[in-house]
Amino acid sequence: MKIKQGVVTIEPITIIAAVIALILGAVIGFCYRKQIAEAKIGVAEKRANDIVEDAKKEAEAKKKEMISNGTLYCAGMIAGEGLVGILMAVLAIIKVGDNSIGAIIGGLFNLSGAAGNIVGLIVLALMILSLLKFSVWSKTKSK
Repeated sequence: MKIKQGVVTIEPITIIAAVIALILGAVIGFCYRKQIAEAKIGVAEKRANDIVEDAKKEAEAKKKEMISNGTLYCAGMIAGEGLVGILMAVLAIIKVGDNSIGAIIGGLFNLSGAAGNIVGLIVLALMILSLLKFSVWSKTKSK
């Protein structure tokens, strides 16, 4: 850099060196920031994948538990149906006077036509709700 009569003149080599230093600094800064950003992105991707895998495992365990609870409940319903069938057969053959106990009980609850259909639908709805309560809507204990 030279000063002649109040005018500053800069050598061309100085300008070239400054431009090269500026470009070199920009390239080094870009590479450094890119490396740091990629490292942070890699860590974030790993954490996100871990969270997704944990959620998948938890969802699979919950699904298996719901299926298991529903299967157990339905198996109990089938066994209960068999026991009720045996009870109804026993009540049908035990006589009290001229009628069987089953006929006496059937006379007390004489639901025919629309009333019988409505009661049947109500019982069906209650069975479906109880199945949902013990399988899908069951609350699991925290481990």
